[in-house]
Amino acid sequence: MEDVIFFDMDGTLLDTEKWYTKAWHQAFADCGYPLPMEDVLQLRSLGRPFCYEWCRKKLGPEADLEVVRARRTEIMKPWLEDEIPVKPMVCETLQALRDSGYRTAVVTASAEERTRKLLKKTGLDAYFDRIICASMVERGKPAPDIYRYAREEMQVVSEMQLTKEGLLREDGVSVYVMDNSPDGVHADRYAVEDSFDSVRPAVYAVEDSPNGVRSAAAAGCQVIMIPDLTQPDPETEKLLWKKAGTFAELKEIFSE
Repeated sequence: MEDVIFFDMDGTLLDTEKWYTKAWHQAFADCGYPLPMEDVLQLRSLGRPFCYEWCRKKLGPEADLEVVRARRTEIMKPWLEDEIPVKPMVCETLQALRDSGYRTAVVTASAEERTRKLLKKTGLDAYFDRIICASMVERGKPAPDIYRYAREEMQVVSEMQLTKEGLLREDGVSVYVMDNSPDGVHADRYAVEDSFDSVRPAVYAVEDSPNGVRSAAAAGCQVIMIPDLTQPDPETEKLLWKKAGTFAELKEIFSE
C-alpha cells in the first residue's frame, strides 16, 4: 500500500489564506468588534466549535459570530469569483509526488461545497484521491478528528501507532491531547526502542498554520509545515517532522 500525503488547502495549495484573514479582520470591524490582526491570525484553519469558543473569550458571551461570518462571506464573495491564485509549483509538485507512488488527499477546514468548487476551478481536483472537509466530522482543526477521519478514508489506520499515552508518530514523537484543553497539544520527543520509521504506509500532512499542524500531529501524521502568513512558534516547531520554505521543496523532501 502506497504512502499517503494529506494537504491543507487555503494557504498551502491555494494562496487564499490572506484573503480569509483580511475578510475576517474587516468583518469584525464592520460588525463593531475591531480586533488587531495578530488576534485574527489565530482563526486560521480553526474549526467552527473552537471559533465560537475563541470569539466568546475575545469578545464576550453576547458577541454574535453568525453576523460576523455572514459579513465575512459577503466580503469574500467577489474575491472568490475572480481567478483563484494557486501557490507556485503546486501542480508540478503534486504530479511528481503522484508519479512517485504517493497517494494524496485534501484535508481542509473549509466547507465541502466551497472546497470542491475551488479545486475544480483551479484544476487541482485531478491530483487528489479524496477530499476531506471539516463538515464531515464533529470537530474541525485543531482537534485531530478530521485527520483521523482522513486516515480511515485512505485506509491508513494502524494500531501499531497507538500507545496508551496517546499517538506515536512514525518519527518517534508522542503526541498528547489534554483532557482539559480539547485543542491543546503537548509533544515530547524521546527515543523509542522499536523504531517506527519502518511502519508502512507512512502518513504525512502538509500544513501552513499552527491549528492545522496541531490537528495533523495529534492524529499521528508526520507534519511538514510550509509557513504562509506567520512562522511557527516554538511549541508548533516541536510538532514538525520537517519545515519547508516553498511547496516545490516537497519534491526534495520526499526523495530523501
